[in-house]
Amino acid sequence: MTLKQLKPVAIAVILVILYFGWRWGYHRLFLFDTYKLDGTTQSITAVAEGVPEASRYGYSLEARINGAKAIVYFSGTRTDIRIGDEISGLMKITAGYENGRHLKAAMGGSPTVTRPDKLKLRYFPLVWASKISEAVSDIYEGDEAAIIDGILTGKKSDFSQNLKSDLSATGMSHVASVSGLHVSTLAGFILLLVRSRKVAVFVLLPLLFGFVAIAGFTPSALRAFIMYAMFLLAPLIFREYNGLQALTVAFVVLAFVNPYCVQDVGMQLSFASALGIVLFSSKLNRYFLSKLKKNFVTKFLSSALASTLSALVFSTPIMALHFGSFSIISPLTNMLLLWIVSLVFILAPFTLVLSLVWLPLGTLLAYAVKLLLTVFLQAMDIAARLPMSVLYVDEPLVLGWLLFAYCMIVTAFVFKVWKLQAALAIGTLPIIIVLLIFVKNSSGVEITVLNVGQGQCVVIRSEGQTAVVDCGGNYLDAGNIAADYLSSVGEKNLDYLLLTHAHSDHVNGVTTLLSRVETAKTILPQFSKDEVTDFSSEFLIENTALTLGKATLHLVPSQWIESTNEQCMAVICTYKDFSFAITGDLSGSSERWLLRVADFMKNGVLVAGHHGSAYATSDEWLDVLSPQTAIISVGTNTFGHPSQSVLERLNARNIEVYQTIESGSIVIKAQ
Repeated sequence: MTLKQLKPVAIAVILVILYFGWRWGYHRLFLFDTYKLDGTTQSITAVAEGVPEASRYGYSLEARINGAKAIVYFSGTRTDIRIGDEISGLMKITAGYENGRHLKAAMGGSPTVTRPDKLKLRYFPLVWASKISEAVSDIYEGDEAAIIDGILTGKKSDFSQNLKSDLSATGMSHVASVSGLHVSTLAGFILLLVRSRKVAVFVLLPLLFGFVAIAGFTPSALRAFIMYAMFLLAPLIFREYNGLQALTVAFVVLAFVNPYCVQDVGMQLSFASALGIVLFSSKLNRYFLSKLKKNFVTKFLSSALASTLSALVFSTPIMALHFGSFSIISPLTNMLLLWIVSLVFILAPFTLVLSLVWLPLGTLLAYAVKLLLTVFLQAMDIAARLPMSVLYVDEPLVLGWLLFAYCMIVTAFVFKVWKLQAALAIGTLPIIIVLLIFVKNSSGVEITVLNVGQGQCVVIRSEGQTAVVDCGGNYLDAGNIAADYLSSVGEKNLDYLLLTHAHSDHVNGVTTLLSRVETAKTILPQFSKDEVTDFSSEFLIENTALTLGKATLHLVPSQWIESTNEQCMAVICTYKDFSFAITGDLSGSSERWLLRVADFMKNGVLVAGHHGSAYATSDEWLDVLSPQTAIISVGTNTFGHPSQSVLERLNARNIEVYQTIESGSIVIKAQ
């Protein structure tokens, strides 16, 4: 290896050493005392950097404690808190960097609020962002308002679950919240008007800085701002702009200001995407144009496709690592739909300004924006429903293809030949998808216990037919998890949705699932008749057997009513000499009743009752069923699930035990 080749390696090693050294120093200088609060409960004063937003158990509020970013949870009714207010009260502190914050603070009741006489200058951008959000909500609503708010202020808390899922499935998450895309769009629009890079420096840089400030100085927006600043300043200092150098400078600046931000997935994806674009986009664009007849449309599509493919080169492994999945239709959706968001980003501010001058005029222009967003949302929804739009790396075939594709990329770098490697990497993907569909639809039964946190959702598939048993969970979105999984295995329709009972942790994802997947029949036990109002269903009174491909689903509604947990429907799947039993939240007394009214095969698989509660999965139940394997669908909880007594009962019988909180989604196959 020559000295020229060693230079970038040496620079990278030095940067890594400097980074970890500065991170240690940053912690000692600015965060040491703050992290001492971890695990303590004491009277704390925080400064609000947002307004209260409804959360699962009350309200959440962005704030700063001892200068460190924090999120404060409270259960009271004091919601008139403004940006810059001081809030105080008895708070339990948890320290640890997550989502850009160093602290979590939880308090019961409402905080005491002290309003300053004069707002500090640093909070002005946050106030402006809040005003923009209010103006957006006056003209737009629903997902349309959420997207406009996202691209103008970076706010994502109002995104519906369907919108989040569609953005993720189509690889369009970066377009709906302030990112490098919007900074570059704004810069391009101003340059188009000014037509001079030297003049644009004095107009564009302050404007871009203000936009990034309103967006909360997110890493992706700051990265784009620094790169554009260097692009604009380069001719003034008689230097040629170099994208790779600009990206390196941006990384050094962000890591210096906050070394912890390197942990943010958003920053990792932003820099990975930018690196791919800097290295490959122009080359790919020239290649595509050399094969096409040049006109405005082909130039635009070629540029969009080249940028998207380049961005995916380094961002795909990060998505696979953090999210366990990646979208394979993102090049298509970005190429066809990116222009809509860019146009909305330019037009939406005009609608807000015009509405302040004369509301009817602003409303009239808003109709055009709404039409564009309607097209965008519907197209994205259609794309998200396509089979195999999302691939999951826990599938061996998918993981194998991903490793093969990156081996091709590495060999392309080494041997300086890329056409053959690209053809092999891209050409083998359709083969993998066909094999995946074939494997997933092969004869027999495949059962997947999805990881939905503290809840339950089980997918049963046989001979092209599919049933889902329960769809709910706390903290995780069971509906979208189930819908994404079905999409990943090529399923667009659901034959049966079977709900053991109507408790939230078993049904709170149903509405989302039904909105994304066509479902032929939904069945609940008769006791749930008065509890279900959000969707239509049939109510089971007596034992029923359903055919699912080559499997049989035996539905047994409980007649043993001791508590609401006992008002469940058991689901037993049988195929040849294989059985799989789900009992919802039934306890030991109902398990004994089930043994008298239904036949059960031995040596099968059992989902432990009530998420591993001590009052379920009784000795008698285990002795009669003699399962080989027990699965516990469980997540982070305060109930003590799974109970130690249940684990001991299972271990005493040498039953294999798997927990979704430890193993993730669990797949069982019977041929």
